Amino acid sequence: MSRGGFSNIGEYYRHGPYKAYARECRTAGSTPVDLIRLSQPAGSFPDPPMPTVNLFLVTRGVIQTRVSFGDKPFTCLQRPGAFLVSPPDTACDYDVSGRHELLVVAIPVDVAGTFLAAAGLTGVGLGPLHGGAHYDPFLEQLCHRLFAEAAVDNPLGGLFADHAVGTLLSTLVRLAGRRAAEPRPPRHLPAAPLRRVLDYLNANLAGAVSLADLATVAGVSPSHFARQFRAAVGEAPHHYLIRLRVERAKDLIRGRRRSLAEVAAAVGFADQSHFHRHFKRLTGVTPRQFLLAGG
Repeated sequence: MSRGGFSNIGEYYRHGPYKAYARECRTAGSTPVDLIRLSQPAGSFPDPPMPTVNLFLVTRGVIQTRVSFGDKPFTCLQRPGAFLVSPPDTACDYDVSGRHELLVVAIPVDVAGTFLAAAGLTGVGLGPLHGGAHYDPFLEQLCHRLFAEAAVDNPLGGLFADHAVGTLLSTLVRLAGRRAAEPRPPRHLPAAPLRRVLDYLNANLAGAVSLADLATVAGVSPSHFARQFRAAVGEAPHHYLIRLRVERAKDLIRGRRRSLAEVAAAVGFADQSHFHRHFKRLTGVTPRQFLLAGG
């Protein structure tokens, strides 16, 4: 597929067919890395081959995505914190089920190769990451910090970016190695029972939710449910529920109609301390800091 006259993904998103969806574009580092915030509707989004390793981090929306990286297509459920890693110089097609927001980090392939060689990782690839969605709280926060430090008026942004990109790549290599070493994943929970479970979780955020409850909703035994849910979504049911509660809490805080204590209770956290701890772990800031920053 032709690149349509664009030499890198930054130009493609700034001036190509998705320019209406690009909210903000930045570059960072001595060998520039492109950072793009996108807000897109449901639809099909084919990307031409580009000489970059691209990380697509979901920042808003729960979406079903059908992905093709030029070989075997796959489908994954994504919510904020999920990311895909596309291979360089490969035509990539994405069919997305709903409105969503993304933070794209595009690392030139020669930069990635130089880092891997310097770290003694020549021959180590990211191939195991090209077959599904992934979650890593450290990497998620690093991407957001990299974008923030790339502000035009930040004189130290370039220095930070050079170190951050190396850290990001080493994290991806670690995740790829872990994924390659995993045994064959269990069968995914089918789409219909998975949707019932997700609807149940959204409707019962404020109450106690047990593994047995979710298994009953899915129509499978509790002993199989947790493994099948993790295979379909990318993390354990308990961790997914906490993330869902934090995302709902963020929306309630943005509405500014409830106190933080009321927000904590409305999304099912046992107390303020529990709410504070998980909110900060997943967002990098406390609920009060999030409120004062305007959400």
